[in-house]
Amino acid sequence: MFPGREARLDDAEIRGFLARDYPRLVNAVALASGSYPAAEDAVQEALVRAWIRSERGEHVESLPGWVAAVALNLTRSGWRRTMAERRARRRLLERSGSAVT
Repeated sequence: MFPGREARLDDAEIRGFLARDYPRLVNAVALASGSYPAAEDAVQEALVRAWIRSERGEHVESLPGWVAAVALNLTRSGWRRTMAERRARRRLLERSGSAVT
């Protein structure tokens, strides 16, 4: 936290973010993820994490930038998880002698 500056996000900052930045960020993350609902989930989860962080007294310098970075990281993590699950299923099917579909 910076001296003399309140770390907590206030209602006005959140409302401003939702009105000004939320739609743009959801669209950007949707382009990266290929799914609008998944993008909404990622941006909402990132905003919740920013709120929790601020409640702990940690400072979020740029809310839109922080939320964008976290939402994209969540999207990439989800994609990696999906790919790892597919590889694991494929290996399991190969070991059992079943055809891979």
